[in-house]
Amino acid sequence: MLDLNSCSSLRRLPEFGECMKQLSILDLRDTGIEELPPTLGNLAGVSELNLSGCDKITGLSSDIGSSREEATLSYDIGQLASLTDLDLSESSFLRVPVSIHELPRLTRLALSDCSKLKVLPELPSSLRKLDAQGCDSLDASNVDDVISKACCGFAESASQDRQDFLQMLITREEIPAWFEHQEEDDGVSVSFPQNCPSIETIALALCFLIEIEEDIDSIKPSVICNGKEFINASLHVASSGDSLFIVCVNGYYFSKRQHNRFQLLFPDDDDLDDDIRVKRCGARWVCKQDIQDFKKRKSQTGKRKATLELNMDMILHSSASTNKMLVVDSPVYEQEIEPAATAEGAISHLASGKSSDPPQLLPLFPLHPSSHSS
Repeated sequence: MLDLNSCSSLRRLPEFGECMKQLSILDLRDTGIEELPPTLGNLAGVSELNLSGCDKITGLSSDIGSSREEATLSYDIGQLASLTDLDLSESSFLRVPVSIHELPRLTRLALSDCSKLKVLPELPSSLRKLDAQGCDSLDASNVDDVISKACCGFAESASQDRQDFLQMLITREEIPAWFEHQEEDDGVSVSFPQNCPSIETIALALCFLIEIEEDIDSIKPSVICNGKEFINASLHVASSGDSLFIVCVNGYYFSKRQHNRFQLLFPDDDDLDDDIRVKRCGARWVCKQDIQDFKKRKSQTGKRKATLELNMDMILHSSASTNKMLVVDSPVYEQEIEPAATAEGAISHLASGKSSDPPQLLPLFPLHPSSHSS
């Protein structure tokens, strides 16, 4: 475990050697780093990576960097095969690595309050929690596309013999048209599809448009089905405004009865009565045909990645005057601040160890626990 939290004078990280494969947690919250080393992929054992508040990183390049400026920010995050928790919240970058979808074990992705973020990346089917509230610059069509693909990816990978669900909280003012059944207020009624065998129906996606008047620290709403608690979720609501709360559940949850009514209810609390409410709800049954269509679109990943790179290059270059990325060679640290020197010494000490040595333990940082349970 390597905790560099709040080392504000730390501008650049040393290269990571292959001897650091046993490192499991890397906390870089609120540091002054401006880029990540290309050897980040050597941390094959890292399961939790926290980059929240690293606002000097104005761009997180994909693995394909064409310009010299972007090449300094290019790294292969797709090599972090053990990564389960990635926190990029409260940062000022314009995009995140498109190779995020290559992470086979990623279950939680935090992007909250990334106000300059233009597009959401394609998400891995392993993901079970996404927080993208407060991302006010997101393209609406991109958000709708990511939501539908994420639900289909979940449906394709989810186990059907145990509880499994995906939850997403995303800034958006309208429910995507992909949710075929929509109603005003706090509930939506749907019937189990009768036009195909039950084996063809794999998952159920629910979408709730919630209006938040004031910032709320943490709430635990319940998804109610036919008057009974369906799912008890845990949300950290960090910004006011409209957001979408999406829940996609596997076949273990839903009933194949003719009529089902789903609602999102909040705890009885006088302090919450006027601060949060559900404006509209939507639902969609995810069938095998949706999965087949999803696979067809997924086969064009290479073309979409190239298009995304081109589009984001244009956005980055057009925003160069306000989002100038600074490449710092030296000095790496401000000498008058001791935490950075301590951080460098800690990294060098870890890197100097042999791969056969037991992992060195440094202070553990308080990560947000994943809400998904098997």
